[in-house]
Amino acid sequence: MKKLLLLLLQMLPTFAFAVLDTKTAIWDQYNKLSCFGQYSLSCEEGFGCERKKTSAHWEIDFVTDQVNYLNSETGYNEKIVGKFYKGYGKSSSINTISINGRMMKFDNNKIKNPSFIHAVLSASNLWEGKPFIIMTKFNCHPQK
Repeated sequence: MKKLLLLLLQMLPTFAFAVLDTKTAIWDQYNKLSCFGQYSLSCEEGFGCERKKTSAHWEIDFVTDQVNYLNSETGYNEKIVGKFYKGYGKSSSINTISINGRMMKFDNNKIKNPSFIHAVLSASNLWEGKPFIIMTKFNCHPQK
Protein backbone atom coordinates (compact mmCIF):
# COMPACT_ATOMS: atom_id res chain seq x y z
CA MET A 1 0.00 0.00 0.00
CA LYS A 2 2.86 2.36 0.85
CA LYS A 3 4.49 1.73 -2.54
CA LEU A 4 1.22 2.49 -4.33
CA LEU A 5 0.85 5.76 -2.43
CA LEU A 6 4.45 6.75 -3.27
CA LEU A 7 3.87 5.89 -6.94
CA LEU A 8 0.75 8.07 -7.02
CA LEU A 9 2.58 10.94 -5.35
CA GLN A 10 5.37 10.69 -7.93
CA MET A 11 2.84 10.80 -10.77
CA LEU A 12 0.95 13.77 -9.33
CA PRO A 13 2.99 16.37 -11.29
CA THR A 14 1.89 14.59 -14.48
CA PHE A 15 -1.73 15.42 -13.67
CA ALA A 16 -1.01 18.99 -12.60
CA PHE A 17 -1.92 22.00 -14.67
CA ALA A 18 0.55 23.24 -17.27
CA VAL A 19 3.07 25.75 -16.00
CA LEU A 20 4.43 28.26 -18.45
CA ASP A 21 8.12 28.69 -19.06
CA THR A 22 9.01 32.39 -19.07
CA LYS A 23 12.14 31.60 -21.13
CA THR A 24 10.03 30.55 -24.14
CA ALA A 25 7.27 32.40 -26.01
CA ILE A 26 3.75 31.16 -25.26
CA TRP A 27 3.18 30.28 -28.94
CA ASP A 28 6.25 28.02 -28.84
CA GLN A 29 4.79 26.15 -25.84
CA TYR A 30 1.16 25.78 -26.92
CA ASN A 31 -0.67 25.42 -30.23
CA LYS A 32 -3.88 27.07 -29.03
CA LEU A 33 -5.41 29.05 -26.20
CA SER A 34 -9.11 28.99 -25.39
CA CYS A 35 -9.88 32.45 -23.99
CA PHE A 36 -12.96 33.52 -22.05
CA GLY A 37 -13.71 37.22 -21.59
CA GLN A 38 -14.23 38.36 -18.00
CA TYR A 39 -15.06 42.05 -18.44
CA SER A 40 -14.46 45.05 -20.70
CA LEU A 41 -13.43 48.51 -19.62
CA SER A 42 -14.32 51.37 -21.99
CA CYS A 43 -12.93 54.84 -21.36
CA GLU A 44 -13.78 58.01 -23.27
CA GLU A 45 -12.39 61.47 -22.63
CA GLY A 46 -14.98 63.58 -20.86
CA PHE A 47 -17.18 60.60 -19.96
CA GLY A 48 -14.93 58.49 -17.73
CA CYS A 49 -14.81 54.69 -17.79
CA GLU A 50 -17.46 52.00 -17.80
CA ARG A 51 -16.93 48.35 -16.84
CA LYS A 52 -19.17 45.67 -18.38
CA LYS A 53 -19.28 41.88 -18.25
CA THR A 54 -18.44 40.20 -21.55
CA SER A 55 -19.28 36.80 -23.00
CA ALA A 56 -16.40 36.77 -25.49
CA HIS A 57 -15.04 33.29 -26.21
CA TRP A 58 -12.01 33.19 -28.46
CA GLU A 59 -9.68 30.50 -29.70
CA ILE A 60 -6.20 31.76 -30.41
CA ASP A 61 -4.56 29.37 -32.86
CA PHE A 62 -0.82 29.95 -32.98
CA VAL A 63 -0.31 27.30 -35.68
CA THR A 64 -2.51 29.09 -38.24
CA ASP A 65 -1.95 32.56 -36.72
CA GLN A 66 -5.69 33.15 -36.36
CA VAL A 67 -8.06 34.35 -33.68
CA ASN A 68 -11.39 32.53 -34.00
CA TYR A 69 -14.40 34.19 -32.38
CA LEU A 70 -16.23 31.09 -31.14
CA ASN A 71 -19.45 32.76 -30.02
CA SER A 72 -19.80 34.74 -33.24
CA GLU A 73 -22.81 33.67 -35.30
CA THR A 74 -20.86 34.19 -38.53
CA GLY A 75 -17.77 32.18 -37.51
CA TYR A 76 -15.65 35.32 -37.79
CA ASN A 77 -11.88 35.14 -37.45
CA GLU A 78 -8.92 37.48 -37.83
CA LYS A 79 -5.27 37.00 -38.65
CA ILE A 80 -2.55 37.50 -36.04
CA VAL A 81 -0.38 40.05 -37.82
CA GLY A 82 2.49 40.19 -35.34
CA LYS A 83 4.02 38.49 -32.31
CA PHE A 84 6.47 39.92 -29.79
CA TYR A 85 8.33 38.03 -27.07
CA LYS A 86 11.01 39.20 -24.67
CA GLY A 87 12.26 37.02 -21.83
CA TYR A 88 13.70 38.30 -18.57
CA GLY A 89 15.05 35.02 -17.17
CA LYS A 90 13.10 32.77 -14.82
CA SER A 91 10.91 35.49 -13.33
CA SER A 92 9.09 37.16 -16.20
CA SER A 93 8.56 37.70 -19.89
CA ILE A 94 6.47 39.71 -22.33
CA ASN A 95 4.22 37.83 -24.79
CA THR A 96 2.14 40.06 -27.08
CA ILE A 97 0.21 39.49 -30.29
CA SER A 98 -1.18 42.08 -32.68
CA ILE A 99 -4.63 41.60 -34.22
CA ASN A 100 -5.55 44.30 -36.75
CA GLY A 101 -4.30 47.22 -34.69
CA ARG A 102 -5.27 45.75 -31.32
CA MET A 103 -2.73 44.32 -28.90
CA MET A 104 -3.22 41.29 -26.65
CA LYS A 105 -0.74 40.81 -23.81
CA PHE A 106 -0.43 37.51 -21.94
CA ASP A 107 0.70 37.49 -18.33
CA ASN A 108 2.67 34.40 -17.41
CA ASN A 109 4.56 36.08 -14.60
CA LYS A 110 4.12 34.58 -11.14
CA ILE A 111 0.86 32.82 -12.04
CA LYS A 112 -1.11 31.86 -8.94
CA ASN A 113 -3.50 29.55 -10.82
CA PRO A 114 -1.54 27.84 -13.59
CA SER A 115 -4.70 26.37 -15.13
CA PHE A 116 -5.16 29.60 -17.07
CA ILE A 117 -3.19 32.60 -18.31
CA HIS A 118 -4.39 36.14 -17.69
CA ALA A 119 -4.55 38.26 -20.83
CA VAL A 120 -5.70 41.74 -21.74
CA LEU A 121 -6.72 43.01 -25.17
CA SER A 122 -6.37 46.75 -25.67
CA ALA A 123 -7.48 49.02 -28.46
CA SER A 124 -7.46 52.78 -28.80
CA ASN A 125 -9.26 54.97 -31.28
CA LEU A 126 -10.59 58.45 -31.84
CA TRP A 127 -14.32 59.10 -31.61
CA GLU A 128 -15.30 62.56 -32.85
CA GLY A 129 -11.75 63.74 -32.18
CA LYS A 130 -11.63 62.40 -28.62
CA PRO A 131 -9.51 59.45 -27.46
CA PHE A 132 -11.43 56.25 -26.75
CA ILE A 133 -9.85 53.16 -25.14
CA ILE A 134 -11.26 49.65 -24.73
CA MET A 135 -9.60 46.92 -22.66
CA THR A 136 -10.94 43.39 -22.29
CA LYS A 137 -9.69 40.99 -19.59
CA PHE A 138 -9.48 37.29 -20.57
CA ASN A 139 -8.67 34.01 -18.85
CA CYS A 140 -6.96 31.77 -21.42
CA HIS A 141 -6.65 28.01 -21.08
CA PRO A 142 -3.64 26.41 -22.84
CA GLN A 143 -4.15 23.57 -25.31
CA LYS A 144 -1.31 21.48 -26.76
